[in-house]
Amino acid sequence: MRASGVLLAAFVLASTAANAETPLLVTYIEKPPYYHTDTQGAPRGFLIKRLQQIMARGGLPYRLEARPPNRALQELRLNPAANCSLGWFRNAEREGFAHFSQPLYHDRPLIAVALRDSAAGLSGKGLAGILAENGVRVGAVAGYSYGEEVDRMLAPLGDRVDRAPSPASNLAKLAAGRFEFALFNSEELDHLLVLSPELEGRLQRIELKDVPPGKARHLMCSRHLPAETMARIDRAIKSLRFDRSPDPP
Repeated sequence: MRASGVLLAAFVLASTAANAETPLLVTYIEKPPYYHTDTQGAPRGFLIKRLQQIMARGGLPYRLEARPPNRALQELRLNPAANCSLGWFRNAEREGFAHFSQPLYHDRPLIAVALRDSAAGLSGKGLAGILAENGVRVGAVAGYSYGEEVDRMLAPLGDRVDRAPSPASNLAKLAAGRFEFALFNSEELDHLLVLSPELEGRLQRIELKDVPPGKARHLMCSRHLPAETMARIDRAIKSLRFDRSPDPP
């Protein structure tokens, strides 16, 4: 009995150690400059860097894998193992199947961008005022949410909203004069202008005072994640002050 007890204890300790060393799967979507895969196949982006700091501070092993958005959500719903996905907005529907960390980052406000030649008639009106102009057209990204309030403003406009497949193509259409202005996250626009600096002098950024502040991005985790692991993640986020830092990357 004594030998059996020793063997059982050794097995439990070995199993616990193995489980403790199992890396947590953290997925990310392709959304530069927040997170993306570089030409060498490695994960990059300023929120990837924040995640690396968080997991190092919390002493948590993990592995990063890219996912399409819908697959990332399905894995959080259905995967029987603990897993997380990086950089998601919190809403009631997602809270039904996932837990959220403390904020990792607060987006800068949504902006309008126009060609300088046409920007003068748009500045100072707010988004609602711009959209009220007869026949004005706006560029946006297909399948992308700009927040509940802005989405409601765009919904009744029909084909006055030109839906591009990506932020890059949205910018290209704006530069070609396909519409009067386009909507962008400031972070994404900054990234695109690094890639196409010749456009910087042609564009005017327009502050939208009637649009809510940028939302917080979180680590969204399945309900299989142990509470203590989430607590360690949250302690690391607070220790690094990411939960209160609105600073741009």
